[in-house]
Amino acid sequence: MPQQWPPTFSIVYVPGTVHTLFDFARSLAEHAPYRFRLVSNACSPAEEALLAARCATQPRLEFASLETTSVLLHGEALQRLFARESADYFAFIDSDVFSRGPFLAEAQSLLERHAALFAGLPAWLAPDEHILPARFVSMGGRFSQTDDGRCLGVSYCALYQRAALETVMDRTGVTFHPRRWWDLSAEQRALLATMKLAKRRYDTLKLVNLMLGHAGFSLSMCSEPNLVHLGGLSNAAMRPSHLAGRTIARLREIVEWNRPGPMPRRRARERHATLDIFKRRRLVEAYFQHLLAGGPVDEGPARAFPASGRQQLVEIGREVLMLRRRYARDAGTAPPGRP
Repeated sequence: MPQQWPPTFSIVYVPGTVHTLFDFARSLAEHAPYRFRLVSNACSPAEEALLAARCATQPRLEFASLETTSVLLHGEALQRLFARESADYFAFIDSDVFSRGPFLAEAQSLLERHAALFAGLPAWLAPDEHILPARFVSMGGRFSQTDDGRCLGVSYCALYQRAALETVMDRTGVTFHPRRWWDLSAEQRALLATMKLAKRRYDTLKLVNLMLGHAGFSLSMCSEPNLVHLGGLSNAAMRPSHLAGRTIARLREIVEWNRPGPMPRRRARERHATLDIFKRRRLVEAYFQHLLAGGPVDEGPARAFPASGRQQLVEIGREVLMLRRRYARDAGTAPPGRP
């Protein structure tokens, strides 16, 4: 039976991000033949109405809701979307990814050889920061491969063969959820130990990808220069109203990191690398919030960003402003922001 093509990519929005990031979805639809499903994850009724209305005017955009009043973690949102669908492919992309041109043009032929394709690495991370050192005990979301070359995939942009996912999920019990070592079944721990990938924590979808690889399915990272991932802005808008919850979650995480386990606690190198990336991510978030509020493109938080990546960040900022101005002209409005 011929497989359904093109696939539909889900884009999940959390409260406070719809107005800021809708134009990014328009750019994706403009430069690729795929359909895009814009999914509300506890957005307000006004935001949902806005998404539905705007999707109605775009031929390859559609609206859906997770029908929840509380924000679901990304892994849970993906798991619910996967359970709802029956299409031959399961695909999703972060809401803070925009396109400057055609992307994933060879995806259909690549999926004849691979069970899953991934793209959309954050533009401000250095290439070596996507490689998981063997001594690190947390498999974070940014890691796309191990230091011995095994593909880990990422949750920023992913396109799966559904049959491969169902096979591995049914056989091993893994899901898209993040998991800690002590929450895994004995069988899952045994498989990970066999792979020499026992870790204290696995971020969203990492376990699924590991089990796909272990079962013999091929995974591939795609270099897509026309996909620009800001990294973190998809959640930044909701943070101020959830400060207490984040503080509690952070305290719980500290306790969990000190919990006895089969592998060492995080060493100094891993702690320092994680903290450095966290600080840069917050600067990126602050920069784009400054920019979208009308701030100058080369001032504000951009000045505090490390010199090695500052110019690249500013250039992406200019691209974001140009994209928003172009779509604003179509709608007869004028967005904030100045060069």
